[in-house]
Amino acid sequence: MQRVGDRDPRIGMCLDLGHTIRYGGNCVSDIYLYHDRIFDIHFKDVTGDTRAGTTWEMGRGIMDYAPIVKARRNVGYTGV
Repeated sequence: MQRVGDRDPRIGMCLDLGHTIRYGGNCVSDIYLYHDRIFDIHFKDVTGDTRAGTTWEMGRGIMDYAPIVKARRNVGYTGV
């Protein structure tokens, strides 16, 4: 968002939940902050919250999906 925040609002992003967790971000906060620019959400799980974490099947890793889904509903997300 630092690079596109001041550009046309049709320039958006794919929020990758796994990458967000691995770099120490907060998926729920990001959904609320950037909801108007999130056009796609890449749902996946990860084995850890560090760079060493790897992609894993949903529900088998460390991610808590309930608050993520709630935030997505609260902002009226209609993307992919």
